[in-house]
Amino acid sequence: MQSTAKESDRSKEQLFNRREDVIVKLALLNCAVQSYRFETAAKPFPPQFRTAQSDESKDIEALRRLLSRICRQLVDFLSLDDGSAAGSLRNWLSTGLTYTLERRLPLSDAFSDIQCRVLNLDSLNRPEQAQQHQPSLVYKVDYNDKIERRFSELKSGRNTFFGYHGSRADNLHSILSNGLCAHLSYGRQPLYGEGVYLSTDVGVALAFASSGTAQPLSDRLQCVVVAEVIDQPDLVKRRRRRCHSNRADDSNEVDDLPNEYYVVSSSELVIVRYVLLFSSIEPSRLLAISASNNRHTTRTTSSRRGYLNRLINDNRAWIGAIVYLLLLLILPRLHAWLSACLTGGVSQDEAELEAALQSAAEASTSSTSGDSTSASGGDEAFGWGVTWGAD
Repeated sequence: MQSTAKESDRSKEQLFNRREDVIVKLALLNCAVQSYRFETAAKPFPPQFRTAQSDESKDIEALRRLLSRICRQLVDFLSLDDGSAAGSLRNWLSTGLTYTLERRLPLSDAFSDIQCRVLNLDSLNRPEQAQQHQPSLVYKVDYNDKIERRFSELKSGRNTFFGYHGSRADNLHSILSNGLCAHLSYGRQPLYGEGVYLSTDVGVALAFASSGTAQPLSDRLQCVVVAEVIDQPDLVKRRRRRCHSNRADDSNEVDDLPNEYYVVSSSELVIVRYVLLFSSIEPSRLLAISASNNRHTTRTTSSRRGYLNRLINDNRAWIGAIVYLLLLLILPRLHAWLSACLTGGVSQDEAELEAALQSAAEASTSSTSGDSTSASGGDEAFGWGVTWGAD
């Protein structure tokens, strides 16, 4: 009984991890697609949005429209069938990329472990946490067997070290899939030569991490990756140490490089191990998204409501035009009807008032003639009364 419960909990946790992995990848793809540099930032590009004429041609507007609709209906996106365009995109994000993301909890311990690795400290000498540099979310990056095997072969017994790398938020989709590139400076002359720039200070990396819109996660998201680097002396620049160097070759140790910097001139020596996301978002937001999806699968009314919401959102312009035309047709007739009712009501009141006045006038006339009659026949009437009374 206990083993069954544990298996059930494990399967639920795996399902949640898969959903969150897809959500974060979706947000990073959306950030890359919305960038003016989408040609390079959105690599790899979803194959179903390439035109049939050429593999290099991309239907970027169709992808943007779909992503906008998905962000509004995220719960439906997580449970759609595979045949739809959104379902196909979800499967590509889940299985078509070279990596998966797994959130590290608890957050403070995960970040502290990363800092220990970057600063080469043991767990007993954990650094003090700086509140201004505390990430909102920490994810471990797991690559497929092919990539891991190639990195292990390159490492072949060499030492490795870790460093932070900050970049634009719209670059992260490409970085996680293609790795950090040592030869992309985007037209700028690198200060210390070409290479992958890393730092032992997360604050330095954050200074280069421009924020971007990454819905459905956050409107302002900063991204810092933690990379593992093979310590190959002739390809890794670092500040020259004053004490005697234990490295076999210190030719790449320079005097002008800041203490917290590394410059790695070969991309093959670098692999991303962790992703740090900085934002005002609450870490529990993704939990709420996945929890709401569990209710979605058990309530058909929710799916119908979601379908109606999607239908309304996708056809707002047409619905607005139809309502406007209906108002143009209805308002004149409504105005005429109200005017007729008001006019008819006033005429009826006037007729009734006139009839009442005429009736009152007739009654007054008859009353006057009655008075004269009663004056002549009053004694007779009185006499009848007296006579009758006397009898």
